[in-house]
Amino acid sequence: MSNEIIDRIGTQVEDYGGYLSVAIFSQDPDSGVRKVAKLVFEEWNDTRPVPPTFSLSLTGSQQRIAQKLVNDLWELGIRATQANGSAGQLAAVNDHLVDMKQITNRLLNEVCRKEVVTVNGPSGPMLRV
Repeated sequence: MSNEIIDRIGTQVEDYGGYLSVAIFSQDPDSGVRKVAKLVFEEWNDTRPVPPTFSLSLTGSQQRIAQKLVNDLWELGIRATQANGSAGQLAAVNDHLVDMKQITNRLLNEVCRKEVVTVNGPSGPMLRV
């Protein structure tokens, strides 16, 4: 494994065929040369665990890159199948429910304050508020 540090990652959906594209960039800390990663498949006939394709530290500056990857995938519509919503989503849903409760209570209070009268209409009894 090289001593290069992933310093940028980008994602996009290709218009043709609905493919997800991911680009990984690094900068060699010694030479300063920027590089782009390519994925190369190799045979693996070893009994040891398969090494990771790439790794990102979940602390420090690489945490920002890992978060960007997750955010990009989210914006492209890719969701975890077993995940709970984010704190922001949950707060938005809770705010929406509070608003709906207030609207419902106001409407019910308006209806209940008015007298409901049964009248005979052309097709039978009707309620008039």
